[in-house]
Amino acid sequence: MAHVRAASCRGSPTARRTRSHPGPRHPHLCARPAVRGRLHQGSPCGPQQEPRGHRRRPAAAFGRPGRIRDASPPHAAGDSITDGYSIPGGYRIELFRKLSARVAGLDFVGSQENGPSALLDRDHEGHSGWRIDQLAAQVDGWLDGHPPHTILLMIGTNDLIQNRDPANAPARLGALLDQMSARRPEARILVASLPPLANAAQNAWVERFNAALPGVVKTRADQGKKVAFVDVGAALTLADLADGVHPDAGGYSKLARVWYEALRRTPGTPGP
Repeated sequence: MAHVRAASCRGSPTARRTRSHPGPRHPHLCARPAVRGRLHQGSPCGPQQEPRGHRRRPAAAFGRPGRIRDASPPHAAGDSITDGYSIPGGYRIELFRKLSARVAGLDFVGSQENGPSALLDRDHEGHSGWRIDQLAAQVDGWLDGHPPHTILLMIGTNDLIQNRDPANAPARLGALLDQMSARRPEARILVASLPPLANAAQNAWVERFNAALPGVVKTRADQGKKVAFVDVGAALTLADLADGVHPDAGGYSKLARVWYEALRRTPGTPGP
């Protein structure tokens, strides 16, 4: 999720500073020992982050350049991709740069915090190695503690890599959307498809999961929930992965552009 928070399941405890820990951290799986991934246990990576020194302001969205449309915070939620595995901050670095140039007082929210000094707002809800059920167990407290206006949600990769009942992963995501919508009915939730995986068997599950997502989201939208599908995963190929699981710098840049364009197209979200 992103409120505009971002969340993904790949990251290392030493790679980010955390203001609060809503639950125990779970190890993520990795494609190779030296790089964060998810096929076997990986090693921590990434430097400790400098403390953020900027003054936080409420987020804003607008209908055209120079005109503020809204002043509510966004939330990015998910797993290590939201966190920014291998590149602390991940897609949030470029997304914040693009949005803050057009949106006055942009404010990402979340209980987690990491990224380079160039990322002036490092708050997010990306938890490395986490599955859909783990996010669902904590999400009510996050939504109450950091009420978002817009949620960028990318979750499910670890369900598939960890072989946690992958056939029913789309149904679990649907239940998570119901839970989040009930908790924050005014928040808009943008639901992302998943990037590909280098492992062919796991990628077959990614393709099935992604194929089911439009229907899962449409069912909720038809019920009046403020949800929308964003085909984020389609922007990436295997060549955009650093380790067979997580995006490299170019891959994160592509994710940022897709999120940015989705926010531009979605009424009531922080985008120009």
